[in-house]
Amino acid sequence: EQQRVLATLKERELLSRELHDDLAQVLSFIHTQGQTIDRLLDKGEGEIAKKYLSRLVEVSASSEMDIRESILGMRLSSSDGGLIKTLEKYLVQYQENHHIQTHLNIPAYFADKHLDSMVEVQILRILQEALTNISKHAEAGYVSIGFDISDNILCITVTDDGKGFDLVADQNTIGSHFGLQMMRERAEAIGSQIALSSQPGQGTEIRICVPVNDGGGQDG
Repeated sequence: EQQRVLATLKERELLSRELHDDLAQVLSFIHTQGQTIDRLLDKGEGEIAKKYLSRLVEVSASSEMDIRESILGMRLSSSDGGLIKTLEKYLVQYQENHHIQTHLNIPAYFADKHLDSMVEVQILRILQEALTNISKHAEAGYVSIGFDISDNILCITVTDDGKGFDLVADQNTIGSHFGLQMMRERAEAIGSQIALSSQPGQGTEIRICVPVNDGGGQDG
């Protein structure tokens, strides 16, 4: 329990720094755009000012969603209840915020004790990032999260019914567009990798597999 609390505190410290940096960038952008719009209006260039204003509104709305997700992420890394209960609480809030139905499939033989505290926190953050990307980019109406354990390896699959994309054609933008870089870094920190599969019109699947403590799965 002490290790879990320590891992949670470290993660919250990292998230708070990320949130601070994000807020600073957003406020700087708003300030700069506001000054530009003011100058354009003084010159009577109303049509150009409208374009800048539309961009300002667009970025503000997107940033509001990102900030809400960051705050929710700080609550997500909770030491109360373990991985599954924390994830269940997050999915309830996720459905309310984004109107995307979710399904969580947990095998009866899985228990939170099978995961080290730091692994647990990183898995929660990877899943949060995956779900955030789905809400922002996938245009999905349904998301399924499945847990499966075999030979002390836990595999988690996140599948959506969204618009999908072409892995080959979009390979230069996938990393930044879908936030995969952060997920990959967190996966590598716990000795794992992110596997991604998708096709246009057929949704997207993200899969991560991590070692668990002995006794965490079924034979065969």
